[in-house]
Amino acid sequence: MSEELAVIDAAYGFGVWLDAQIERFPKASQHRLGPLLAARLTGIMDQLLLAKFGKEKTEALTQAALQLEQLRFQLRLCRDRRYLSNGSHLAATQQLSDISRQIQGWRRFCDRARFQ
Repeated sequence: MSEELAVIDAAYGFGVWLDAQIERFPKASQHRLGPLLAARLTGIMDQLLLAKFGKEKTEALTQAALQLEQLRFQLRLCRDRRYLSNGSHLAATQQLSDISRQIQGWRRFCDRARFQ
């Protein structure tokens, strides 16, 4: 993983952590919310890879940031339903905030590079 961009590593690490958390959800919620959370995270990873390799980096990063916020609200629902403890939710929001900061920094860099 050390050869990858830091934001992609962070998102991947969060995905590994989230998968372990989903396994602890009640069975019904594993099958209802689990696929939604996994799909959202996959969408974020897809957008980050598109930003890395594609030409429309700013658009891909904007979409990744939007999906990250959507994931944040889905995790809040998991906490409110007590599928995630307060501590686990706090850990998740800290990781998502870190990923969000990295995406915003990358987006600012792309915007500056476009206007130079």
